[in-house]
Amino acid sequence: MSEKLLDFLLTRRSIRRFEDKEVPLDLLVKAVDVARFAPSAHNNQPWEFIIVTDKDKLEALYTMYRWARPLKRAKACIAIVTDPELSPRTH
Repeated sequence: MSEKLLDFLLTRRSIRRFEDKEVPLDLLVKAVDVARFAPSAHNNQPWEFIIVTDKDKLEALYTMYRWARPLKRAKACIAIVTDPELSPRTH
């Protein structure tokens, strides 16, 4: 394992307080592009990624889920959604 990767893995953190600035759309798209390569059972990739930057939609998401408090001040989020009916159940 490279030192650069090891350093990244050991120093990563969860951000809960956001800076009050816009997130460039190209950065959000790049994050989604990288996330598409995450492994999934049987490579079924049951997810969809939705980039949300609209303030009203972010506030609506914030009220739907009790752990979504950081969305109240966020300028953007990437919602990862799936339809369980479309995912085959193998276990």
